[in-house]
Amino acid sequence: MTSTTPTQLPSSDQKDLQLVLLTEMGHATRARSEPEHLYTAAALGSFAALAWGVAALHPETYSVRPLWSRPAMVAAIGVALVASGVVIKIVREHGKFAEIKSEQARIAARLASLPGAAGIIPERILSPVAGKGYLYSIAVVVLPAIAAICFCMAVV
Repeated sequence: MTSTTPTQLPSSDQKDLQLVLLTEMGHATRARSEPEHLYTAAALGSFAALAWGVAALHPETYSVRPLWSRPAMVAAIGVALVASGVVIKIVREHGKFAEIKSEQARIAARLASLPGAAGIIPERILSPVAGKGYLYSIAVVVLPAIAAICFCMAVV
């Protein structure tokens, strides 16, 4: 049995292989973007729970402790650490998403160059640019984190 490279395949087999690759990359890009929503929701829930817990405390019983060891300050530091971790994870996932998107665009461009394929593949798939939607996810994490930290600092 002889092996063939993609350039040696008949044109219909090349097209089928590229279509399969394009489909798989579409699934991979969705898989990369979905966890971002999960991280965001988990972070928001934890910030709300921390703020609720801090609000339930009686601050006068903790005023004799050093500032850094008071529950509200510990909660504020925790919120900052969790928000930082989630933002790092979102940025890292977006980087992987951008790589996959670039490859997807390259394959889509090859398919679009085939005879009779003009105008079939949407422009958004042909574009290698990954978009800036992840910045909104970061904002959705950072802004409530700032609010939770401010609330905790007000209670300290």
